[in-house]
Amino acid sequence: MKVWLASFVVLFLLAEVYQWAKLFTLPLPIFILGGAFLAIASNYEKYTKYPNLTRPKGDDRL
Repeated sequence: MKVWLASFVVLFLLAEVYQWAKLFTLPLPIFILGGAFLAIASNYEKYTKYPNLTRPKGDDRL
């Protein structure tokens, strides 16, 4: 009985969260900032390989 009750509550909460998420919208500048952040984060290792960038002492990887 406890499993059925727990399953019902979890499915009910998932359905309610799904309905709420469908109505939730973000403004365009948030998407632009998020995309810029993802682009910088995904290419971070690429730019730390340049020799003219300052690195902490003892960091000898290129």
